[in-house]
Amino acid sequence: MNQVNQDTIHPDFRTLLTWVASGLLLYLLVSGALIFWLPFGVYTQYSVIVHSVAGVVALLPIAVIVVMHWRRRESHIDGKPAVLAKTSVLILGISIASGLAIVLQSVFGRKVD
Repeated sequence: MNQVNQDTIHPDFRTLLTWVASGLLLYLLVSGALIFWLPFGVYTQYSVIVHSVAGVVALLPIAVIVVMHWRRRESHIDGKPAVLAKTSVLILGISIASGLAIVLQSVFGRKVD
């Protein structure tokens, strides 16, 4: 049986901040998918506004959680887990950058194509 040493478990990942960041990421994933797939109308317009505000609010908790996790990871881990972790951070970074670009374009009155 695989037993986990209690000293290797980091309580940081059971905190309220982790739940807030995870909940925000889940909401952003679902609302972004609905905005993409639903026909454009009043509901979708309001959803875009709420999604944008939630994305800006989520930046800090998500950044803190990712940095905390990255600093605590074991540096000697390689192979598939390391590739998966680096790919996930890259995809999250691209998502944040594209979201910020859209928000900044809308704030400064630029036409969003």
